Amino acid sequence: LQTQEVEDWTRRGLADLLENKVVVTPLEAFRTFHDDPLRVLRAIRFAVRFDMELAHDLKKASMDVQIHKELHRKVSRERVGKELEGMLSGKHANPQKALQLICDL
Repeated sequence: LQTQEVEDWTRRGLADLLENKVVVTPLEAFRTFHDDPLRVLRAIRFAVRFDMELAHDLKKASMDVQIHKELHRKVSRERVGKELEGMLSGKHANPQKALQLICDL
């Protein structure tokens, strides 16, 4: 913040954000979602908000049965509701795209 510069630790973040318009995880997607399954919903919210696509490995990890189980086990209904609220009614919300992504995953 003090230098007003963007630090791109992955050396691909700015390209993914500005050019490729694709949401990726900095680490392996399955591991990322297993550690914190709420990140699946955050990735969807981010994709909807900024009109981006989800990376293939991110989609594949999101569809894994183990990740679905972890989402139910580790994440409260309130947190899920908060993420859904952001997708459906927040700034730059696109309910149709959000629900389609959720159904696909």
